[in-house]
Amino acid sequence: MTLKRQEVFYKFVNDVTMAGYFDDAGKYKKGIEDYIPRSQYEREEHQNEVVKDIVENWIRI
Repeated sequence: MTLKRQEVFYKFVNDVTMAGYFDDAGKYKKGIEDYIPRSQYEREEHQNEVVKDIVENWIRI
């Protein structure tokens, strides 16, 4: 991994929240989810992995 890519990676890991939010001044701050294209979630592979994770890891009553 190049130094630049490493800097970007650690910025997201350490400084960016998962979901976006509005700060105290009312300015929207992007979260990691804002950088992922919507089409990513529409892929069948992604949807299947979400279902698999729910079935295997979520507590059911």
